[in-house]
Amino acid sequence: MALASDLFAERGATVLLRGPNGAGKTTLLRVIATAISPTYGGGTVLGFDLTREREAIRRETELLGHRTRLYEDLSAAENLRYPERDLAGSISPSASRNRILDVLMSGNSGWS
Repeated sequence: MALASDLFAERGATVLLRGPNGAGKTTLLRVIATAISPTYGGGTVLGFDLTREREAIRRETELLGHRTRLYEDLSAAENLRYPERDLAGSISPSASRNRILDVLMSGNSGWS
């Protein structure tokens, strides 16, 4: 089955991909995120060419699939604190809690 699609979305837009199983929704997302290469055609993501500038796209985007990047053996709070592990000793527990709350309330990732 071939997937042909024209899609344009403004930066920051929310897009809903809807369709029956096997329609190509996941394939389209994987192509956009450069997890797989398009077999024909091409396109741009954030102004970067899908076939020639894959690394640039990867630096600016992330594909969040069905599996999470959470550690199953950690609690939700521990998973939220985990990105700050490299700051051990340089950030207090209360500052960490405040940072997590700020991130959750703002909707921004907060970690680079």
